[in-house]
Amino acid sequence: MKKQNILYLLAILAILMVLAGILRRFSYRPSGGTSILPEQIAADISKLEIKMPAKSIELAKSEGIWRLEKPFVWKADAGAVKNFCKKLTGAVLSEPLSDNPAVYEIFELNESSAAKISVYVLLKEKPHIVFHSGKRGTEPESVYLRVEDSNNVYQASGISNYDFSKDLNEWLDKTVLSVNRENIKSISVKSTRLNFKIKQSSAVWMFENRALPWDKTASLINPMLDSLARLEADGIIPAMDFTEKTRRELKILINLSDGNTIEMEVMEGADKNLRFLKLAIEKDFIFRMFEWKLSPFRKTKKDFL
Repeated sequence: MKKQNILYLLAILAILMVLAGILRRFSYRPSGGTSILPEQIAADISKLEIKMPAKSIELAKSEGIWRLEKPFVWKADAGAVKNFCKKLTGAVLSEPLSDNPAVYEIFELNESSAAKISVYVLLKEKPHIVFHSGKRGTEPESVYLRVEDSNNVYQASGISNYDFSKDLNEWLDKTVLSVNRENIKSISVKSTRLNFKIKQSSAVWMFENRALPWDKTASLINPMLDSLARLEADGIIPAMDFTEKTRRELKILINLSDGNTIEMEVMEGADKNLRFLKLAIEKDFIFRMFEWKLSPFRKTKKDFL
């Protein structure tokens, strides 16, 4: 074969490979022995929709940042979303177990029980792939699923039904506050039983115009500062959906060096192990957390003397 013909064939082959890659990005149907999604797609995923019989979740990426879009708007836990996308590209499908719709109920793939997952890439309006997730498979981390517009039922290994049905809060960035201790000038705590204010002056913490000794700073002040440096909720609830009966336990004011003030209200409900936090700067949400996370602020005047 002439050299010119060989080069011509190589050029055609290269073009076909490029076209195949483009088609993989915009139209994908997995089959037995393949992953749910090809690995090179993971970085291109721009939106995830998970619809279950009782709830729906939508996550979207904009300018490299993942956010929950439905049922409300909030910051997503980027690590949780990344891990989910990694599982999608790592999970391997078995050969088809059945193509008979009559068995969907056995695998919990009927509409009344299955989760419907739509994966979008590159900000496209139409999903790259849609599939239905059923019950747990025969392996510890496996699940039965079927791709939209196909009757084939597969077992996917490397991903579980829990990954599709986990609690909404596990998708969220639950950081409530992240305040640099160097920026905190004073902390005030008020309640019917507690009432104190501490302030920082020349790198020394003061209580009632008296400098606190190092042991008091270490045992009383540092735990407060550590808590404010990364205060995480255990659940995030839209204020409009919050129905729990509560009473105010504490009001906390944190004055910052830039002149701003962070105002928090700590509410106690029926469960004495839980607290509900209201932030003046986040009036649309209530933050649920275990009460021990706020224990550093439950001090009395005697503690500082």
